[in-house]
Amino acid sequence: MIANKTASWLAAHAGEIYEDLATWVACNSAFPNELPLQRDLAEPFMAERLGLDEVVRQNVCEEAERPFVLGKWKGSGGGRSLLLNGHIDTVGAPGSMRDRWDQDPWQPVVKDGRLYGRGASDMKGGVIAMLWALRALKQAGFHPRGDVFVQAVPGEESMRPEIGTLAATRWLLDRGESIDFAVVTEPTHLEVHVRGIGQMDFSIELSGKEIHTSMRNLTRYPQRHGIPQGSEVGVDALEKMTRVLLMLEDLERQWAMRWRHPLHGGGGYPAHEDLQGVGAFSIVSTFAEAGTYEGSVPGWARIRGLINYPSWLEASEIKAEFERALHHHAQLDDWLRAHPPVVRVGGVYDWPSLSGAHDAPGPQALARAAGQVLERPAVFSGAKFVGDATFLQRDCGIPVVYFGPGDCSMGVHGPNEYVPLEQVLVCAQVLAAFVADWCG
Repeated sequence: MIANKTASWLAAHAGEIYEDLATWVACNSAFPNELPLQRDLAEPFMAERLGLDEVVRQNVCEEAERPFVLGKWKGSGGGRSLLLNGHIDTVGAPGSMRDRWDQDPWQPVVKDGRLYGRGASDMKGGVIAMLWALRALKQAGFHPRGDVFVQAVPGEESMRPEIGTLAATRWLLDRGESIDFAVVTEPTHLEVHVRGIGQMDFSIELSGKEIHTSMRNLTRYPQRHGIPQGSEVGVDALEKMTRVLLMLEDLERQWAMRWRHPLHGGGGYPAHEDLQGVGAFSIVSTFAEAGTYEGSVPGWARIRGLINYPSWLEASEIKAEFERALHHHAQLDDWLRAHPPVVRVGGVYDWPSLSGAHDAPGPQALARAAGQVLERPAVFSGAKFVGDATFLQRDCGIPVVYFGPGDCSMGVHGPNEYVPLEQVLVCAQVLAAFVADWCG
């Protein structure tokens, strides 16, 4: 049986797989510097080690060379086609975050069965797994009936699908290729994510009124008649913003308690010990600024952040309630009622959600392969992150899921990112079995 043959071959070559992963992690591809990895690692792997029928490296980014790489394994005909997709750009390790790493983020270290390094989980582990899955099938003498496409793309971490996933996929579609199903190997803890959140950015700016810090008590507490007080003297915009933050925390909690879905928390189908936590909602303030001089009460304050919402809600619904909540909050404050917050939602990020059915042919076939390798029923669940699968679905009309090693709790976008090496191997085994079934 081809699945057993490829699983055994991959297990025998696990050391080489892990060495490849370490090499890819050591190649710093923090956006926008993806070129060296694409040129020196991704393209040669597809062209020389896989010997695909066609390999393309193409740049469509105008301001820098940030190419996508794609390959085609031509099927003999009569089978279903498949796209395997992964991004090779990573976030960096800026500022003080670098100091919180136990080692250089681009000097991978293996410890306790985990490979540590920037991009290990997000998502070079998944890209290596899909490439080695195809290599195992090649070594086993498998010949697909349906075409197999593989993509290594930039642009995901900066929401630039037009230079990465969309550019590479439209390149295929524009020349008449057909893609029946896609798997994006983002870190899912080897669960099959058939749904995913949507995401919008927000910013809130409050104006205050500067005054010498020695006058703060006059701005905060009642004074005897005839002594200026409150906003006559000054307004601490940062203090006003702390109350906004508390209000947003309450709004986040209300959203989380108002709606539930079996695919977001508890694992869905079948139920299992939850690996990734519950809840598809979050309001995260990621940047905060205030004040102009340390000797003055802050006369302005601004926060910026992200709103994450689940796939069964429209972005317009979430935006309207967010803005309405801020308006109502301002009406309860004399200063903010007269000086309303400046609120912007969705001006930078407007990432669509992913919405699929767990009982569709593609997810079911992937689940069968996962169940065979894992020796337990596969888990269907919903992603609490955003990724390029949403653009494959919305803009290209391709049914798609996320499936890959690692998960976002493993230092992703933070210090000491890692991926369990065994999950990389298992992911490759699952994908090899799946490709043989789906395209064979």
